[in-house]
Amino acid sequence: MGPVNLESKSIPLPDRFIAFDTETTGLSAVGDRIVEIGAVLFDQQGNESAAFEQLVDPGLPIPPELTAIHGITDEMVAGKPRIEQVLPEFLRFAGDNVLLAHNAPYDVSMLLVPLVRLGWAKPGMWRRLRGLPGNLVLDTCSLARAAFPGAPNYRLGTIAEMLGIPRGRAHRAMSDVRACKELFLRVLAARPPGMQMSELIRLNGSELRLGVDDSMLECFPPGDNRSVLLLAAMRTATPVMIQYLGGTKGAGPRLVTPITVMSQDGSCSLIAHCHLDGGLKNFRLDRLSAVYPLSAS
Repeated sequence: MGPVNLESKSIPLPDRFIAFDTETTGLSAVGDRIVEIGAVLFDQQGNESAAFEQLVDPGLPIPPELTAIHGITDEMVAGKPRIEQVLPEFLRFAGDNVLLAHNAPYDVSMLLVPLVRLGWAKPGMWRRLRGLPGNLVLDTCSLARAAFPGAPNYRLGTIAEMLGIPRGRAHRAMSDVRACKELFLRVLAARPPGMQMSELIRLNGSELRLGVDDSMLECFPPGDNRSVLLLAAMRTATPVMIQYLGGTKGAGPRLVTPITVMSQDGSCSLIAHCHLDGGLKNFRLDRLSAVYPLSAS
């Protein structure tokens, strides 16, 4: 459907969406690897027309505590395709459709980091491979918060149980994909007929895309050193030091590996792996006072 103009009030919802999910060796987009990708293409009535399901050899052992969660063992992924073989197939499956995921920034990050490592986020590569600025990705966790306030929490299992959405094996990709799909359909059913894309993105609270491009950093003045350094780091999956004003750790320097940027509640946020906390965090760009390459930190 191409880039969505957030100011437009008259763009109808697309006929089809793709719900997807990744299972991994851990929670770090930088240090962990994908072991399974699942996705379904469906219409607004819930009819599925295609599916994508693939176990992935991560090239490293799956920690027992993760196997206990998703049930995927080293034996199950042995001999399966590596991520460099699977990602092009997934991108072809995704086409230009709007994507859905529960806690979408995490799944997007798990896809973007290997894409960067494989050299697919270099200048011009996205245009040749997929087109810019990449698929719009909606977060069913955020949509559920907006559509169904008052839930005990918005974990996929909790909100699915609350809404009577059946689930198969929790934390297997296709089971979570179909729960995500049904949750999205419940969100649509809870809204007035004729909802436009602008309203859906407003409910989502952010505009996140599966891509890395200069246009994602337009909130900085042209040629701003912060923009140049962040974009270079995103295209190589390398860490930088940022000076951040605020947040749970207070003002101060943070070592981060930038992954992508999203528009959120009227401002821009950097999605990055924070080496201080060891996990994925969002940093508002208007609170990011400086960026330093490690050689200069």
